[in-house]
Order: sequence, then structure tokens, then C-alpha cells
Amino acid sequence: MSQRVIKKIKFQDYGSKPKYEQESFGFKSKENSNEEEDEEEEEKESHVIETKKLQMTKDSQGQRINEYQILENLGRGSYGKVKKAVKNGKTYAIKIMNKRLLKKKRQGRRKTALDNVRREIAIMKKVNHPNVVNLYEVIDDNETQLLFLVMEFMEGGALMDDNTIQEPIEEPQARKYFRDIICGLDYLHFHQIVHRDIKPENLLKDKDGKVKIADFGVSDIFEKDDKFTSTAGTPAFLPPEICSGKKNFSGKDQDIWAVGISLYYMVFGMLPFLARNPLKLFEKIQNEKLTIPEKTETDLKSLILGILEKDPDNRMKIDEIYTHPWVTERNRNAFPRGEYTEFDLSETDIQNAFTPRNKLAECVHQLILFNRWNNDYESQVSSNEKENEKIQVKEKETQKEKEKKMENGNNKNENENENNTDLDLENSTIWEDLGDTEDWEEVDF
Repeated sequence: MSQRVIKKIKFQDYGSKPKYEQESFGFKSKENSNEEEDEEEEEKESHVIETKKLQMTKDSQGQRINEYQILENLGRGSYGKVKKAVKNGKTYAIKIMNKRLLKKKRQGRRKTALDNVRREIAIMKKVNHPNVVNLYEVIDDNETQLLFLVMEFMEGGALMDDNTIQEPIEEPQARKYFRDIICGLDYLHFHQIVHRDIKPENLLKDKDGKVKIADFGVSDIFEKDDKFTSTAGTPAFLPPEICSGKKNFSGKDQDIWAVGISLYYMVFGMLPFLARNPLKLFEKIQNEKLTIPEKTETDLKSLILGILEKDPDNRMKIDEIYTHPWVTERNRNAFPRGEYTEFDLSETDIQNAFTPRNKLAECVHQLILFNRWNNDYESQVSSNEKENEKIQVKEKETQKEKEKKMENGNNKNENENENNTDLDLENSTIWEDLGDTEDWEEVDF
């Protein structure tokens, strides 16, 4: 069983997070002779900047957000858009969201998308690990509804794209990526954080090919145990216990299963379970036997079967993954666990993830919105009144014309009755003159 050293530290104001350096086999804490300078440097580097003032400008080089020069679009998600930016020669990814729109998006019965974003920011403020994407700055101005997250730019992009079938990754490279993922996930689970949406799209590579876990939009925290009742994640990466509708399942087991699906995807270039709709997919995940190509190396096959065990009680745990022969290349490439430090992540941290609008600012903002709405309403009313006047004039003209036609028709009918009292009215042109029968109610007989 692998061992790790645990140091208990409570951070204040999100500072003093531990710094790690990567070894060929894992991670360990840096030790410097001057501890005071080291602590100051750690706090300076790890502290997430909270900026309360937003300045959006445009110059000859394009748009700017405070000191960040916006370069291009990187993508768009369900919560907002991501743009590439540069500041002092360093490249960043800036996630842009609208708090008002997030508040309107319901996530279950009691939560909104804004609640998920608060949790995401709170988690990213706390975590600090080489295999987790860094958050550097939160720009949240009370005068605007826009929210900006300045994050680490991952030059290598996603581990694999979202195509159903693609070229597999060679085993040595897949092993390296897999070890990176396990290191990051072990760090999160140690700090009682479950990701709940592990998949290649959320596993990003930096310029050196190191894989980091990203997108904590549906992540959650737990205290005594990691049991959850709400479903979150991508259907193709959900474990059987969730697909069956089980109401009490382990978040850590869900992450482990998703890592197994991602490993399968890496080495075989396809997902193990595919279907045209979620219901059929869930049925396959629960009941269909896992298929592994015949020529698969024995240790790799053993690892995949252990992780993708349908019974969560028998599913492989992270402790076992660290020591598995395929991961360690039969002990030729040691894979010890890193030294982690504990931190507190409370509900208060989540609520204070970004600055709530103060009551005065909120009242002023609502007053401005009301005045805008009122002006728009009055303008619309005025426009509608003019339109109604036109309609009424037209209706009066139409009614006069119909009355005139009806009068002419009656005169004609009287003349014809004088000559032929047996006239068939159904064949008479007076029906055309009167128009459709639906209009009769408008005619005053």
C-alpha cells in the first residue's frame, strides 16, 4: 500500500498554498534554506488575485480587459465563452460569464448555474497542484454583471477531441498521461473534492505535454462521506450505478470509472459503450460486457477491467491504481504518492467565491433597469396607440364600405323579388357582396 505524508495547515484568505515540483515519478514539497522567504514566495505565487474594478477598452491592437489584451476566441461553453489573452508577454485563458444569465439557468430544484460557478471558483481558489489547471485572477466589478476568470492557458489543448473514433495513443504516452490524471485526481479526492465530469475534453495539456484536470463546473465537495444523490456528468462516462437510477452513490467511484473510460478511449481510440440515445446507452453500460481487443497487453487489460468493474464495491481504488503493474511498469518506474497539505473549504468560501453585489449597488442597479424598462414600455405604448388609431380608422372605412354594399344589395334584391319571387338565394351574388359569413357579426343589419 502506498504511503503519503499529511501536513495539516489552515489557509487564511486563500494564501500560503503549498508549491510542488514534479519528479519523474511524482511530486514532493520544495524545501529552501530560508523558510520565511519561501513562505512569502509561496503566498505571492499561489494567491488568487481578486479585482473589483473592470475596465474594458479598445485600441489599435484590439480589445482589452483591464491589463489583458484579448487575442482570439478559444471556445464557448454552457456557462460562457473563453478567450485567449496576453499580459506582460504571458498568455492566459479568460472565461467570461454573465451573472444575471447564470442566475436564470436552473440546475435542479433549488440551484442555479450561478451556484455552480460559485463552487467552481471556490474550489479553484483553494487547489494548487501541477496536474490541476490554475486560476490566477477573478475580475468581478459590482457595476457590471460580467464575471471574468483568468486561468492558466493550456497550449496543448484537450487530451483528445470529442469524436467517437480516433487514432489511439501509444501505450508509453498514454501511461504518462494516465499517471498525470491519477496524481491530480488523488489530490482532489484527498481534499474531499469530486470532479464528476472527468473526460478527455476536460483533461488539458500544457506546452510540455503535462496533463491537467480542468472545468470544475459540476464539481462538489463532501465532508464525512462522498455519497451523492444528484446526477452530474457526461452520459458516456457515467458509471452503472448512476445509469441504473441509484439515489445514493460514491462521487469518488464515479470519478474512477470516468478515468477508466478515458484510459480506454486513449489506448483504443473509441468509447467502450456507444448508443444513439441516452436510454440505450445507460442500458449498455449496466448490462453489456466490456469488450477488450484480443492483442491487448495483459497488465493493461487487468487495469481496465479493474477500473471498469460494474460493481462499485469491487471497483479498483486509487491506492490500487498507484501500485498496479501497468502503471509502474512492473516496478521499473516507481509511482509514489505526493505530499499533500490539508485546507478548509467551507460553504462560506463558496458563498464568498466572488463579491456579492451590495444592497445599495443592487438598489441602484434595479432602479436603472426599471427606468429603462419604463421608458421602453412608454415608447411601446405610444407606438401601439398610434397603430391602434390606424386600425380603427381602417375598420371604420371597411364598415362603411360594407354597409354601402349591403344597401346596394338590398335594393337589387328588392328589384329582383318584384320580378321573381322564387329566386334561389344560394346562387345570388349578394353572398359575395356581403363577404364571408364570419364577417356578418360586424355588419349592422
